[in-house]
Amino acid sequence: MQTKKTSDDHSGLQKALFEQPGVTDSRRSSETPSVLAKHNIILGEVIGTGAFSCVKKGCALGFKDVAVKIISKNAATQCVLVKFMPRELEIIKKLRHKNIIVYYEYIETTMRYYIVMQYAEKGSLLELLKKEGKLEEGRAWRYFNQLIGAVKYIHSIGIVHRDIKCENIVFDARDRLKLIDFGFACQMNTKADGSVEMIMPTMSKTFCGSHAYASPEILRFAPYDPVPSDVWACGVVLFSMVCGKLPFTNAKVVAVLLKIISEGPRYPKEANVTDKLKYLLSEIFKPVEERISVAGIRKNSWFRTIPATAIKDPVKRVENAAAENEPTDQLPEKRFKLDNSRTRLC
Repeated sequence: MQTKKTSDDHSGLQKALFEQPGVTDSRRSSETPSVLAKHNIILGEVIGTGAFSCVKKGCALGFKDVAVKIISKNAATQCVLVKFMPRELEIIKKLRHKNIIVYYEYIETTMRYYIVMQYAEKGSLLELLKKEGKLEEGRAWRYFNQLIGAVKYIHSIGIVHRDIKCENIVFDARDRLKLIDFGFACQMNTKADGSVEMIMPTMSKTFCGSHAYASPEILRFAPYDPVPSDVWACGVVLFSMVCGKLPFTNAKVVAVLLKIISEGPRYPKEANVTDKLKYLLSEIFKPVEERISVAGIRKNSWFRTIPATAIKDPVKRVENAAAENEPTDQLPEKRFKLDNSRTRLC
């Protein structure tokens, strides 16, 4: 009887890791080509979908391939339109980091929002795990270093992501990790001089993201500090990379999920995870009062030691070779004509 339950749990975790997004609204689809044509963008195939949005590959004439996030005002809730969209647009204009997707332009019409951004040639981490199952620890180490670099940066400028997960991590042509989708992101308190106030945490009351990546304090539906919750989600991503499965479950019954979390993650025998990595994950999957911080992760022994498999990683060698022959990324203003104004096109 116990064996049957364990098998079912494992199946549920796998299903949660590879869950499919929702279907988007398709009304007034004829509007899209004409609007974007005015901005010299030709749309191609759908590369991602969400509850009220989709992402299409596009070609910006005279530039290069781009990705276009299309948010339907008909499908989106009032909360999204009034609260989350303005917040996302304000945040993405501030982002400048090598491990965060580059945002180029924003367009608003009577029916839709369009966010034009860098195209990630190598797809998402979720797609990679579907294909390969799990990653060598050295490769996971390299990706996790880049993810923590991105999270350290956004926290340093007073922004928390609140939806870090495998679907929201993509890779460019050089296999460099990019954090995407700031739809649930918010800004923390800042001082009068513009610096970030880190003494007292900014408490959030919004449940964001997937249950599978949510920290216990989020699941209790009480005001929570979103900074350590981002750290927890990073731990779920790291576990998923080295184990090919989620550490807990995506069950929607909070009491069940909290009980499973309290028992700690279960490592599959075939994962062959090192003790140093297990220790780091144990520090991440602690109650919020005891959880390791981003600064603590950067000082951790596993994080600071380059695994032998990372040095031998053929993908890393390709990335290094490409980097030697390509110019350093410029700021978006120098690469594409930005239009950050809220221009309404009818």
